[in-house]
Amino acid sequence: MMELVVAVVAGAVGYLGHVGQERFTHKQQQKTDDVAQTKALHAELLSLRDWEGTWHEAGELARKLEGQAVLLRDAKLRQRVVDDLGYVQDAPLMVGRTKPRHNQKVWTQDALDCLAAAARGDRLPEPRREYNTQLFYLEKTAKNIAAGLEPFAKAMSTDPEIAAIAQERRVWEEQRRDRKGWRRTLIRRR
Repeated sequence: MMELVVAVVAGAVGYLGHVGQERFTHKQQQKTDDVAQTKALHAELLSLRDWEGTWHEAGELARKLEGQAVLLRDAKLRQRVVDDLGYVQDAPLMVGRTKPRHNQKVWTQDALDCLAAAARGDRLPEPRREYNTQLFYLEKTAKNIAAGLEPFAKAMSTDPEIAAIAQERRVWEEQRRDRKGWRRTLIRRR
């Protein structure tokens, strides 16, 4: 009887040891993958920071890098880097405020600083003064563009043809809901 208890305990300990070892190996592999991904993204960001091509090409490269940045595991790091790359894409809106290359370098450098801090295990750095200045100008430009489009949007919202189409859609949705019930308005996979 004692041999059976010893065998069961040894089997359970062996199994738990195996599970723990697999979990540790999986975590180490994830860390290795994260480091490799961060290094690759860092190298690409360096090339974007030093980019001398056209704005269109820089925007395309930033869009490509944004696709890589969304795969970062740390949510705050991912959001900051994706925002920075979005600002690089929006930089042509700010022409006339500051030099376009300067904007590109400021936002790309912020993304590089964030990646370096994450690699060291530090908190994300506070944005630099230049970064906040560029963000101020970008938001100001966006407000000016929105103010310019406001009369057009107002005219579109008061257009009787658009209002008639919106009313027709509301009637269609109500009929569909009444005819099929709430469960059937959702599209089902077959």
